[in-house]
Amino acid sequence: MGILDWLRNAFTQKKEAGLTGKPPSASVRPASGTQAAGRGPEMKRPRADYQKTFYPIKRRFERFRVQGRELCAKIVMTDIIELSNISTGGACIITTRALQPGENVLLTLPKDKVSSKLKCTIIWERAGEEPSGGRGSTPLHKAGLRFSDMDTGTLVRLKDFIRVSGTPGDEQQAGHFRPGPLRFSIFSGEKAMLNYPSTSPVKTISQGGMLVESASDLEPDRQYPMALYLPHNDQPIKFLGRVASRVPRGKAFDIGVQFLQMKEADQFRLRSFIETLTATN
Repeated sequence: MGILDWLRNAFTQKKEAGLTGKPPSASVRPASGTQAAGRGPEMKRPRADYQKTFYPIKRRFERFRVQGRELCAKIVMTDIIELSNISTGGACIITTRALQPGENVLLTLPKDKVSSKLKCTIIWERAGEEPSGGRGSTPLHKAGLRFSDMDTGTLVRLKDFIRVSGTPGDEQQAGHFRPGPLRFSIFSGEKAMLNYPSTSPVKTISQGGMLVESASDLEPDRQYPMALYLPHNDQPIKFLGRVASRVPRGKAFDIGVQFLQMKEADQFRLRSFIETLTATN
């Protein structure tokens, strides 16, 4: 049997093995000591070479374990929230997630009323709110937001939204945070979107992606704005991350992320960091 015939038969056996779950038959190998057409005695194929033939390695970049190296990623999450009340200076929202005071977030009101995202800072947060209709038994959180860096055009559109979406109120907010401008209680059912960063430790990394441990269940194949923080470096590497895999781990998830739309300068920084991992391994 010629070498081309042997390879053709071996490929046929590989396809059959993929359908039946059985390994390729040993009968496709020429017997020891036989002569291939026009060639010397056929040599046995090394086991490693055999595995490469039938089970090629698809991973493009080498991965490195980085747990314990203070490597973390921030993922910009999006949640639908309920507006409780609002003024030109800030808002009170109801959400299913705990938010951290001092954290910077973006609030998106209905686009037909306020097209720009509002920059906000969390100034207080309170858990244990009673679920409202349609939320089941999910525990809720209330949070107070303070608006910042608002241009004149956005402020005008915000005032129009407040007038048509709420009624004036004089309710004092939690603790010592008494609102300055007049607050309007928003009509029930008015929804908005909140963009906030979620921090996840990085478990493995390569030039093409990373594996993170996330408390949030991310949607497979969806793309999220992300930032990678290298050890002892305050300047993050920013990119768009595609969720390539998702594996539940108890109450958390192992999320495989593919790097997309990363600037050339950040690619160089990432490559330099990985080279230090290569040197220490």
